[in-house]
Amino acid sequence: MTDQKISVVVPVFNTGKYLAAAVESAMNQPETGEVIIVDDGSTDDSWLVAKTLSQNYQQVHIFQHEGGINRGIAATRNLAIRQCQCPIIGFLDSDDVYLPHAFTAALKILADPEVDGVYGIVSVAYWENGCLSLAEPPEYIGIRQRVAPADLFEVLVNGRLKSFHANSLLVKRTLFEKTGLFDESLVLKEDVEMWIRMAAMGNLVPGDLVNPVAIHTYHKTRSMNRMADVLPRMNKKYRLGLLTWITRKFPHDHDKIRLMEIRVGAEFLQNNHLFFLLRPGFALAILLYLAALHPRIVFNWEVWKLAIKYVFPSL
Repeated sequence: MTDQKISVVVPVFNTGKYLAAAVESAMNQPETGEVIIVDDGSTDDSWLVAKTLSQNYQQVHIFQHEGGINRGIAATRNLAIRQCQCPIIGFLDSDDVYLPHAFTAALKILADPEVDGVYGIVSVAYWENGCLSLAEPPEYIGIRQRVAPADLFEVLVNGRLKSFHANSLLVKRTLFEKTGLFDESLVLKEDVEMWIRMAAMGNLVPGDLVNPVAIHTYHKTRSMNRMADVLPRMNKKYRLGLLTWITRKFPHDHDKIRLMEIRVGAEFLQNNHLFFLLRPGFALAILLYLAALHPRIVFNWEVWKLAIKYVFPSL
């Protein structure tokens, strides 16, 4: 396979009715070297559809977790990454589709040996009666202003510009040797956590931020209700994990550590500010908890300033 061929990673969970469209959109890209489908313990016909696709396309390879169990999207992507043979990896959700020429602009940028990955934007659509309907007015997911690679870590940690979608990202496989694979303990936010690690360890640059490279879809079977209960816990978990990871990987990079301390500490104080204000004993417990997480958080004025601003926005 040439240096410009791409392994497209497609995790599947109960999205068999959309899988063929996703894979066909990947196979229509001339730069696609292979499509790696991993079924994550689906209970619909996803595995049967995957088998048919592997018979129709020589470049489509299909896998399951041992025992055919469900292990979550992080473990599913990790299994696919371990199977990739091409030097560049792309990610496509099994109910989404690539647009024509999705890889053209990014591959030109990736030809630079100093570049580890390229991200773009995706548009939003809805599956209705087997057809895709683009959102009206148009909606896009991604960072839509150009960010210097050196500033991307701070931008992603602060969340000011949100993040880019996995469908828009192409990365060199060698970057995972620096970052490690996806955190399998995360039910959600495993992608954002990985992009922050990539921004810290590699050189991620913006590609085409005007023309979307893929379509991200919504439909009745894609339930987002679970996020209301799980998301706060996952936000805390992935940020705490990142703080530990950053401290270990960059023990002398005080700027990176400080950014994570501020994000973790300020959010924790904001979420518990009523208890902190009303109950001195609980306030002491919070201080001890923060100190146990990372002692420097307690003495970081930026953490307290953001928390105070949240509680008293008029100040």
